[in-house]
Amino acid sequence: MTTKRVLVTGGAGFIGSHLVDALVEKGHQVDVIDNLEPQVHKAKPGYLNPKATYAFADVRDEEALGKLLKDAEAVVHLAAMVGVGQSMYQVTRYVEANVMGTAKLLQALVDDRHDVKKLLVASSMSIYGEGAYACPYRRFTSSLAWSRSYVARRKARRAPSIPAPSPALAGRDAWSGAHPEGLYVQESVHMFGKLDI
Repeated sequence: MTTKRVLVTGGAGFIGSHLVDALVEKGHQVDVIDNLEPQVHKAKPGYLNPKATYAFADVRDEEALGKLLKDAEAVVHLAAMVGVGQSMYQVTRYVEANVMGTAKLLQALVDDRHDVKKLLVASSMSIYGEGAYACPYRRFTSSLAWSRSYVARRKARRAPSIPAPSPALAGRDAWSGAHPEGLYVQESVHMFGKLDI
């Protein structure tokens, strides 16, 4: 296996920190950008992998992000505000962090010089809720069922799926599937486990 330089956004979070550990264990060079959101992190977590390099900055910080993208060969985008309930009354804050954070990353990949060949955009229920509601247009009651159906239809037509900046704006189907040019999208609905803080 060839060693890669991987940038993980949100790499101090629950899923991100486990991914960083796995990438480091496989011998990859890992850079992390994470703003250590006070709602999640009261202080710098003790579980951060000492073999990774950390930039404690917001993914919307163009200068910080640009520096990290220069050397990256792959990017895993996990950075997002958490708290589905809060997103209902702090709408602007959540849209700015989740949608604009992703938009800033995508814009930097378009505009800046870099060697990024792969981009994995991961989404969770923090983006659109737990999926336990009915969608009158799609006739599904679960985002997972919708995703599986969507991917099956795309494969049948052999059409690539191009994600939009936000499932809230484009429909949750926009974040399911893969693009042949190295853009991958992963939905994680229910994640649990232990993380010693």
